[in-house]
Amino acid sequence: MDQPINWLVLLGQIEDSLLASLITDHYSIRVTPFLIEAIRSDLGISSFSARKPKLTLEIRDLVGRHTANNIARGWGVSVSAIEAFRNLAKQGLAQVDDAGGADCGRWKNEWLELFPIQTNAQISRATGFEIKEVRAMRNTLKIAAPMTRTYWKLVSEDELGSLSDVQLSELYGGPLADYAAQRLSMALRDKATIRAIAKNHQLPETLAQFLGLMPLRRLAKLAGISEFHIKRQRDALGIAPYSPLAPEFEAMLATCTDSEIAQKAHASVSTVKFRRDRLGKPAYAPKNKAQK
Repeated sequence: MDQPINWLVLLGQIEDSLLASLITDHYSIRVTPFLIEAIRSDLGISSFSARKPKLTLEIRDLVGRHTANNIARGWGVSVSAIEAFRNLAKQGLAQVDDAGGADCGRWKNEWLELFPIQTNAQISRATGFEIKEVRAMRNTLKIAAPMTRTYWKLVSEDELGSLSDVQLSELYGGPLADYAAQRLSMALRDKATIRAIAKNHQLPETLAQFLGLMPLRRLAKLAGISEFHIKRQRDALGIAPYSPLAPEFEAMLATCTDSEIAQKAHASVSTVKFRRDRLGKPAYAPKNKAQK
């Protein structure tokens, strides 16, 4: 029996018309480019013309003649996208053992896919490789480190299951939203949940609590649906927008140091300073220092 193909990873990686044609041929069901475009847009994925990196014609020509690992390593594209294209297009599996294959053998495919989205330190914690080995592999893969927001601290599933976000923040530091985001990411591993979110354009009831636990943009990116749909569901449920500083902590601004407030609020010092500046409040100054 053929293994299921995760063709969703090809959205934006190849042209909508080509993906529609491949799905139609493979599954013997009619899928139109318009439907593919609608799915891609709903998931917030950019088009093929605007996407980088992507499976260009040059890269597609290599599929079936070289291993997915080595194509990904040389061109900075996802191994899962290459495998999905190969299976959907019914390309033969490469039998060649390209140079560097032995080194790639130490790295699982799922580890290689971490490089575009995680820092070297995060990958080191997740894989057990020393930081210098991770840095060397990143140089080999020619994949730049992510410039977007990363987690303050990645924790294990056991820790997420046994400790609250507040306890994790007290133990490791960082904002509560980081730990909420990791909990949501773990819940989104369930394929049925992903399908339900894509179909209904909202989080299921079991995940609704996350609507107020992190910034709108971050939540939308994790869930794979638009900020508009996230906001609409949040407002419909009467859940207040996420705020890194609750009103009781805002009231403390200028009455003690930013670092003290950050520690009590489980937020970063930069977040506290930004909010204080936004409200036009001065930095805390002890009375005896102010009198001088």
